[in-house]
Amino acid sequence: MLVRVGGVPGVGKTIVIERAVDLSPKSGVIIERARTKEVLCELAGVSTVEEYRTLPLNFRKSLYPEMDRRLYAEDQENPATVRLYDGHFYFFDPETGGYQTRTVYPEDKLQLMAIIVLAVANPETLFRRRIQDQSFRLDRQQISLELLRKEQEMEVKTAATQAEQLGIPFRVLQNEDGETDCVALQLLSFLGEYKWKIG
Repeated sequence: MLVRVGGVPGVGKTIVIERAVDLSPKSGVIIERARTKEVLCELAGVSTVEEYRTLPLNFRKSLYPEMDRRLYAEDQENPATVRLYDGHFYFFDPETGGYQTRTVYPEDKLQLMAIIVLAVANPETLFRRRIQDQSFRLDRQQISLELLRKEQEMEVKTAATQAEQLGIPFRVLQNEDGETDCVALQLLSFLGEYKWKIG
């Protein structure tokens, strides 16, 4: 089963997912990270994520439907494993200078188990994390605190709306500085409770 883990850039999705995978053997829930980056690089014909990010945005966007199709196919082969899918629900489009929302796919109704969004209480935390990350794209750094607050608010709202539309559980987890392990354990606890309910 797939679980989408959302949150605005800089909120710490990748780190929390990696830590949850590390801690999962003790939780009783079999968890792995969905192979989004690997599949996108394969489809694009590049070796690294860094190379992938240099490709034109329209080309990268054109790969998403096939990536999702492949991830859902992989998930069908082993539905007992929970795959954490790192993604956004409300995201900035540098080409248009506006925001877009994630598309809901028909497969979501069959295979999406839950939606989790990571958030932080203070937009200054996001801004600082983005500035400290040297690999972070400049188009994401040039943003005001008010826009960061609004972006996070819309990410949570969009994810909650999609979870309601799909009839699946939704949870917001606060990922403040120094709390990665705590957040990863909360994520695992939530997944364990839900798997128990549907098992």
